[in-house]
Amino acid sequence: MKLDQLKTEVTTIVKELVKKADAIQAFNEAIHTAQAESQKAVEELEAQLAELKNEVTTATDIQTAKKAQVRAEMLEKDVELQKVVNNSILNNKKAELTELFEEFITVYKEAKPFYGVLDKEIAFNMSIKTYEADVELLETLSTQAYNALQIAKGVLVEQGIVTHADNLYKGFHLRQSEMGLNGIYRDVAYELKPFKARFK
Repeated sequence: MKLDQLKTEVTTIVKELVKKADAIQAFNEAIHTAQAESQKAVEELEAQLAELKNEVTTATDIQTAKKAQVRAEMLEKDVELQKVVNNSILNNKKAELTELFEEFITVYKEAKPFYGVLDKEIAFNMSIKTYEADVELLETLSTQAYNALQIAKGVLVEQGIVTHADNLYKGFHLRQSEMGLNGIYRDVAYELKPFKARFK
């Protein structure tokens, strides 16, 4: 694969990775919205229940008190059922979120070896003329991939799917460093930098 084609390929994969992380973040917002709506439904039922309980305690005749008591008991069951439904909705959303993260992992696993190949190719072809642009490209791609991973992982932590202490998720290492941290290009760029100064 030619160097320009390889650059395009890795850039495309990293863009896809960023899109996957953005989708995870957007889905997290949808989870928050669903949680707020679910909580509101419970609060509305609990407010109605409080009114019925008040009717029971303030009733002036037995028939009114009995009717309010029966409705209150039914509403208590509705509150409990709503909580069960809310929990089910949340669990389904978390399952969807894990599917999105697994798609993210697939793209990340594709990006990492391609990045390594690009690092070697750029290091091999780097010159005094190109090293600054080469370093910028590799560092940008590495940072974007790392930030995407941190965003995706942060959502999983926020939703309680993993903890900060977890190192692995289904065999995927969550504490990965930036792809370019130990890149070969860094050594070559370091060696070329003093020569660049001579041409200014």
